[in-house]
Formats: sequence, structure tokens, C-alpha cells
Amino acid sequence: MRIDRVSDELILKEYVRRFTIPAGESIRSAREVARHCRGFFSEASKKEKFLAVYLNSQHQLLSTEILFEGSLTTSAVYPREVITRVLDVNSAAIIVAHNHPSGNTKP
Repeated sequence: MRIDRVSDELILKEYVRRFTIPAGESIRSAREVARHCRGFFSEASKKEKFLAVYLNSQHQLLSTEILFEGSLTTSAVYPREVITRVLDVNSAAIIVAHNHPSGNTKP
């Protein structure tokens, strides 16, 4: 495979596959959460993203997904949709995270 034909999306998928916590493994610290989420917030991303990490009652990872994606400076998050998705995956706990691709963390 020629490197000039590899897309950013393919690179991101491979990063997530290699460096995130697989389903079924426990999350034991904030550092592990940060490491896990980093792959979903790539530097190449120019959009604000809202991420949900679903856990069972033993804090084992069920799944991780980007629920909402916005623009460079905003992302609309709808609590009803978050709760609906938590119930859909039968999650006992949830971790949410979002990025600031603009670099500005002030509202």
C-alpha cells in the first residue's frame, strides 16, 4: 500500500483499533479514560465532537461512539438522545467527553 493513498480516516480507524480500550476490559482511572478518548479526537479533526463511553456495572467497556459532531466552535448536544442511547446499549454508567478544536476552552 502506498502511503500517499492512505486517508486520514483510515489512519484514525487504525489508531483507534490499536490504542483504545477494547470492549469487555475495565476502565480503572481517569488517565485510562483520557488515553482511550484521545483516538477519537484526532488533531486532524476540525469539528467539535461529543463522545460517549458506555460501561456496564463493573466499569467494563461496552462501546464508545461519537454522538454529536458540530462545527469548529460549537456542537449541539441533546440530553434526550444521550439517555435514549444509554438505554439502547443497556449501559449502567456513561463517561462523556468533548473536544475544542479551536483551542479556546472559554464559553
